[in-house]
Amino acid sequence: MAAEGYRCIAPDYRGAGGSSRPNTGFDKATMADDIVQLLARLGMKEGVHLLGHDIGGMVAFAFAQRHPKLLKSVQQFHFVFHQVPDLPEALINGKERLYITHFYNKIGHKLDAFSQEDIDHYAAAYEQPGAMRCALGAYRAFEQDAEAIRVLLERQEKCNVPTMILIGEQGQARDEAQDMGLEVHRSGAAAT
Repeated sequence: MAAEGYRCIAPDYRGAGGSSRPNTGFDKATMADDIVQLLARLGMKEGVHLLGHDIGGMVAFAFAQRHPKLLKSVQQFHFVFHQVPDLPEALINGKERLYITHFYNKIGHKLDAFSQEDIDHYAAAYEQPGAMRCALGAYRAFEQDAEAIRVLLERQEKCNVPTMILIGEQGQARDEAQDMGLEVHRSGAAAT
């Protein structure tokens, strides 16, 4: 995308990668507000194209629902063990590399897509103090996110930001992706 002339920014959301590790704020509305603050700090006042993958897709939707005037478009891509308090951290602690490898092997279609160097990179990120707690916090906020979406849908119409939802041919929610998008987007605003 950069080669096509786009300014590309790939921030880590709160608690992920090199980002800070707060104890709260993993609901997707707060995480979307983090992006609003980042854009303001970068002086980006024009509409942006926002891409989100996995949980980042949920953050992108929360952003589109709350701040549509800041967007030109949004793209969204791809959960119960992760929501259990304390248990996942206890079971994963010290086994982050095994966890990452299992996760990619279980849901991945092209198993050689990630090199050992890639897995080492992500394992090292999750081995940092507080990183796994924050990663799981994004899953634990799902109920809060669902309630926030329900309230917004009651107060306003569905999201009208042009949205592309991409899912792989072997994606787990491939058959439901379009219907799921249309639950919260106006007809024609969402596509797969």
